[in-house]
Amino acid sequence: MEQVSRVNGMQQMPSVENHHKHHQGTDIMSDKISGKAKAIIAHITLIGWIVALVLNMQKRDSYASFYIRQYLGIMICGFVGNIVFSMIHNSLVMIWAILVLVAWIISLVGAISDKETEIPYIGSYFQNWFKGL
Repeated sequence: MEQVSRVNGMQQMPSVENHHKHHQGTDIMSDKISGKAKAIIAHITLIGWIVALVLNMQKRDSYASFYIRQYLGIMICGFVGNIVFSMIHNSLVMIWAILVLVAWIISLVGAISDKETEIPYIGSYFQNWFKGL
C-alpha cells in the first residue's frame, strides 16, 4: 500500500525514488540489519545461516562474515562427525553431539558479545578454509 502525503490540503503521490526504495526488498533489509544481527541469525539452523549469508552478500560486514564462516565449519564438522561416529559406536555420536553443541554455544555467545571468538583448536581453520564467505 503506497503512502500518500498531504501538503496544504493537496494530496501528493509518493516520489519515484521512494517507490523504487519500497520495491528493493532485500537491499533495504540488508542495510538495516547490523553485522551482529547477521552473526546471530547465522546460528539459527541451516536456514538462518543461509539467510545471514544472503544478507551479508548484499552488504558485506566482516563481523558477520567471521561468524558465517565459523558456523559453516561447525555444521560441517557436526554432520561429518555424526556419520563417521555412527559407523563406530552410537555412544560416540552422543559425545560428538555434545562437543558440537558446546562449539555452537561458544560461537553464539561470541556473536552476541560483539567479540570475534574462534572455536578452540579448529576455529582458525574455518576462517582460512572459508575465506570467500
